[in-house]
Amino acid sequence: MATSTKQTDFVKTALRLPPELHEQVHAAAQNSGRTYNAELVHCIEKALNPGPDAVSVHLDPKLRYLAEIAARKNRRTLASHIEWAVEISLREVVIYAGSGYNGDHSISVAERANDLWDVDESERFIKLAIRHPELLTLEEQERWKMLSDADLLAPARLRNPNGLVAWNFGRLDDAVYPTIRRIWPDLLAAHAAGPERSREWVASTRLAVLNGNIYPGYPPSPATRKAARPSSGFDDMDETPF
Repeated sequence: MATSTKQTDFVKTALRLPPELHEQVHAAAQNSGRTYNAELVHCIEKALNPGPDAVSVHLDPKLRYLAEIAARKNRRTLASHIEWAVEISLREVVIYAGSGYNGDHSISVAERANDLWDVDESERFIKLAIRHPELLTLEEQERWKMLSDADLLAPARLRNPNGLVAWNFGRLDDAVYPTIRRIWPDLLAAHAAGPERSREWVASTRLAVLNGNIYPGYPPSPATRKAARPSSGFDDMDETPF
């Protein structure tokens, strides 16, 4: 059943805006498909309730003033202009410097975006740790060591003939990511409780992995390993060594 908005749901108020701000709100309303009044209400609600993804940015006064000028020129709000500028910078920042030989080209953050982003925190973390371990914070390095020492990454991690670690991304998607998503809160709680609790968590989790209680069929039994046809083990593997 449709509901109607009553006038008593709102308080009428007079608002005077600088001409440039009026133009910015009008442009934002056109882009969003809202009315001018609805866009004003949206902006106020967003300012008062920024939400968990809001980022507070402190700018040098000169830089802020120039950013406001640029935002006016592009008919954007300052926040929209800063977001646009960040998107541009992601194309400029090189996250991997290639050698230039045999197709080994440099890669920007923007180009790597799909390889690094996921809506799930634990999966984002693993993707970053696999591809760019040098960018992990100390806290993240400690969590990565917990995952590694507990053998939770073992089903998807092998060593190539050169002794470098390589990853089977199919096994990551099918087995490792779903498992770690499930136990991620426990890992965070153990890490936050300190080194002793972290060691206990690693020991108990590793025992569960070795007993086959985490990944069905892993680790393979000695008989299964002996019967398996000798193989390099890397036929279905995308190599990402580090």
